[in-house]
Formats: sequence, structure tokens, C-alpha cells
Amino acid sequence: NGVARFLVEPPEAIKPQGNENNVDHRLVSRLCKVYAGETLIEIKPPTEGKPGLSVKGIEIPAAPGRPASFSLSRKKDKGADLILGENVAATEDGSAIAATIDGVMHRDGKRVSVSQVYEIKGDVDFSVGNIDVSGVLLIRGSVKSKFEVRASGDIYIQGTVEDAIIESGRSIFVEQGIFGNRKAILFAGADVEAACVDQANVFALGNVRARRSITHSRIVAMRVVETT
Repeated sequence: NGVARFLVEPPEAIKPQGNENNVDHRLVSRLCKVYAGETLIEIKPPTEGKPGLSVKGIEIPAAPGRPASFSLSRKKDKGADLILGENVAATEDGSAIAATIDGVMHRDGKRVSVSQVYEIKGDVDFSVGNIDVSGVLLIRGSVKSKFEVRASGDIYIQGTVEDAIIESGRSIFVEQGIFGNRKAILFAGADVEAACVDQANVFALGNVRARRSITHSRIVAMRVVETT
């Protein structure tokens, strides 16, 4: 049968070095960056089968292989090998799937998509204001007290989260921990991961994971709550 082979894979996590209290850059390393026109998936056609023999020595013709298929919707074709999401498209000859914008590639089961990336080079504070974007959000600094951050895609925060509101349609990753002063609210359509969680309200439709500790917090997860 035909095969869909991914040419782009998420980079492997960077292992923390030195003291465990150091910044852990593994979280942002999960960004799988791609560029417009880049081939993400190669579609290999089916090969010709070889005839076989029955127990009586009679030749059995080979059945033709099934070409790899793709769909634009989960509902339209549940038997498809691939489901094409936002900002990806098949080439004219159907031999590959490519990104149509610069962004971050996501794989969710059979579904593949690319989201636009928005980057804040420092803190979310009065110089930036509240944020509400469609796509993936990368914050190089911290989210300061009383600010609100919302994104339809993953949210990556390299600093800390104070008593702020963070809402993601996918997952939230906080490298240096959540220190919520009993007022922080984080909601994720998938997972929440942080160095630690202290005095925060965290809600996730997936998992909640902290590398060091979870203290004095309200945690609600549909799957697993754990410290690693």
C-alpha cells in the first residue's frame, strides 16, 4: 500500500544541565518550526505486489496496493491515512504535503496542521498589554500580575506566570514556574506543564505536570496530575 512518510519531526527535548533549579529549555524546544513551501510529508505510491501460490501450487495474482489517502475533514473520510488541517496542502501531483505559511507544525493523530507563531520578546506587562491571538504564542519573558494572555494554539512562556489569566486552545508550557498569589487562572484545551505550581488555579482537558512541586493550588485535569 501507499505510505505517508513525515519528513519533519519535532526536535528532541534538550536535557537540563547543572542544578535542577536552572532554566529548563526543553519546553520551547518542542516548537517544530516549518516554512512556507517546505515539504512536510512524502506520499509514496503503492508498489506492485508479487503473485503467490496456493497450497495446490496454483498461482494467485497479486492484489493491487491501495494508495495513501488524505482528507480535509475527520467527518468526511474516517478511513483516510492523513487529515489535512490549517495551512497545509497537497502538491499538484499528490506526491507530497507542504506548509503554506511559516509557522509551527502540529500532529494530532492523523491530523497535521501549521499554526502561525506570535512572539513577545520580553515580559507581558504595561509595555505590551493583554494579548489575544489566533495561533501559537511564544513569550520570551514572564507574564506579570493582572495581565491576560489568550491564544488558540500552544502558549510557551520562558519566564514565570504571576497572578495572571492564561488561556490556550491547546497546551500551556511555563519554564520557570507559576506563582499565582491565589489569583492566577490557567485553562488549557490540552496540557499544562510548568517547573512548579504555587497558589494557582489550573484547569486542563489533558494533563497537568510540574517538574518540581505543586503547592497550595487548585488543580483540575481530565487525565493525569503529576510531579516529575
